[in-house]
Amino acid sequence: MTTPPTKQELISLFESMCDVQDRMLGARGMPEHIQRPHVDNMEALKAPVFILWELLGYGTARELSEKGVKRVWMASFRSSPGEYLEECLSLLRDYKVPISEYDGGTRLKQTLIDFYADMMEMYENGG
Repeated sequence: MTTPPTKQELISLFESMCDVQDRMLGARGMPEHIQRPHVDNMEALKAPVFILWELLGYGTARELSEKGVKRVWMASFRSSPGEYLEECLSLLRDYKVPISEYDGGTRLKQTLIDFYADMMEMYENGG
């Protein structure tokens, strides 16, 4: 990451993720057993945003979102950041999270791929 994202950039990224996730939940006619994994995968993609938010000293997870993020995702990220970020990239590249099907999703997908790749570089360089 050449320069870390600003507080507003992280908020914007997080809000875009939530918007797409809300649209997934509101998709009509999609069976629950198909819809739920997409929504859960989207939730997993949020953990690195929360981690970076805290690392950059922007505040607590609750300050980014009242709902926070599931502890299991945060713990999983902290135990193995490189593997977690690889999995995030895989979810996006292998279309396990159908972000592109939603308005603004194609741009968000690329933004997230760049975000996770930058974070991986940061961790590999001892960030």
